[in-house]
Amino acid sequence: MRTLRRLFSILLLIGLYASSLLAQANGDYKTVKSGNWNDPTTWQVYNGNWGTATASPDSNAVGRISVLAGHTVTVTANANADSLVVESGGSLVINSGV
Repeated sequence: MRTLRRLFSILLLIGLYASSLLAQANGDYKTVKSGNWNDPTTWQVYNGNWGTATASPDSNAVGRISVLAGHTVTVTANANADSLVVESGGSLVINSGV
């Protein structure tokens, strides 16, 4: 019984940790389609829920920037990112000279 209780506690902690990694925070950006980094229509931004971005992420972006699986984002001009995640199956293309 103690072993089962200990196992349950460990699984609960793992679940809580994993859910905190997947949680969204205000200021997070994610791709909605493939496109140019500087095109706001490439992105959605999280502010309590996911909505259409009015600007592309830049050095002032406070959250995580995610390129989702199946999407390709092309960087054609200088851009800064603090926390960038490219999911498996996603692509980030940086043009030469940028």
